[in-house]
Amino acid sequence: MLLFSAVVGLIIPLNLSQTQDLGLWYTMFTILSIVALCFWIYRNVIFNIEKKFGLRKWTDEYKVFFLNFVCVLMFMSFPLPFTSIYNSRIAKVVTDVELIEDINYLNQSSPFIVNDLNNYESHFDSISESYFYDIKKLQRYDDYTPWHIKYDTLKFQNLLSSFELEKLYGTKKKSDAEILKLVNKHIFILNKYGFKFNSTSEFELKTYNELYEKSPISINSFNYRNIGSKYELSRCIENIADAKFNTLFIWKVEFLHFLFYASFYITLLVMLFKMVNWRQYLITLLALIIIPIVLFIISQVLPYSTNYRFRENSYTILLSVIFFTSLLFTILSINEDSRFSAFKNICSQIFYLSVPVFPMLFVYVLKSVTNIFGSSYSDVYSEAVSMKYEAEAWNNTASSYYNTAEYIYTQLLADYWRHQYELWFWAMMYGALVVFILMILPLMKQLFVKQLALPRNS
Repeated sequence: MLLFSAVVGLIIPLNLSQTQDLGLWYTMFTILSIVALCFWIYRNVIFNIEKKFGLRKWTDEYKVFFLNFVCVLMFMSFPLPFTSIYNSRIAKVVTDVELIEDINYLNQSSPFIVNDLNNYESHFDSISESYFYDIKKLQRYDDYTPWHIKYDTLKFQNLLSSFELEKLYGTKKKSDAEILKLVNKHIFILNKYGFKFNSTSEFELKTYNELYEKSPISINSFNYRNIGSKYELSRCIENIADAKFNTLFIWKVEFLHFLFYASFYITLLVMLFKMVNWRQYLITLLALIIIPIVLFIISQVLPYSTNYRFRENSYTILLSVIFFTSLLFTILSINEDSRFSAFKNICSQIFYLSVPVFPMLFVYVLKSVTNIFGSSYSDVYSEAVSMKYEAEAWNNTASSYYNTAEYIYTQLLADYWRHQYELWFWAMMYGALVVFILMILPLMKQLFVKQLALPRNS
């Protein structure tokens, strides 16, 4: 499957003039991988040593977990070769230096190929009720510069800025030889990227000179022409620049976390299915869908409270209550040795699936409901203003406070506590995973297998 994904990424034709929706391609390959994953899960669960009371050491649970996780991650990674290879092919159409040079030339030559009046300054004539455009005054100088690299002057030092292009354009009309040279370069770049120029440089020079002399010209007297596939070329340049200089979404931290947790929880669900009765398993899945919805409704109908933070975070607090309730009944089920309890079993499953993410939720609740991680910018600012500058007018208060050392200190303090919150959040995220795998995983396995063996009501 990985090889198939890579081959498709190598042989599929590049379409540079269209927006590259790699997310859609990723979804299509993901659907294929899920179909194969479902077949693998079926073959996995029919061999079930837990429900056949087979002998297995508690340390075996580590091997089972990691083997299952690696297998699921392989299936979920099926679209990665296609996405990375296809994006790499787009990025290598031209070199970085060549792309920047092409953008500079296109921006310099664009004003002399008059196919879009929106590039020039305009005014509305109320008598003729028409817009007039001045070809002598350019309005946009960096038409071909992709927006995501436009202001990165440190990384792209050779990229001409709008200010530099304005100086090159100047207030005086360029000579015919200079214009011809720029238009010929424009045609060459168009042909290089696979677009046709439906005119000649001499005709464009003549058209520009005529419009320049007539300027300002009415919009009604202008014939729009797409002679140079301007918009297709702009999109092509933007696609190449995006592939070269932006981080592909599959390598971003947020996406990698999503991929990890998706594989992690599919693994847990597969292992859980083999340790519990299918009836309680189905009810647990329904509960995980229904309970968050019900809690959200309850959080919205709660009476208004003067405690703003509690009101805004009531939903996460209710989720925490559900977690601790499931923890309580899980503890009670440890000493249960007389009769199987479906309710306690469902609570144990909810606890089992909630442990890896609850510490992150707990840190978020602490930050939202308490001041344990300091105050936000707005809280610090409002408090300082109300305490020290009550007597001043608002405008004077704001301007005077912004210039004080106290304001800079409060900003640094807010940054410090924000950093502390992030450290605790990441520590809880990875710490919870380590504790879950090392301790909770084997202990919960013993509990679920014990519950399978308990006598049941007929």
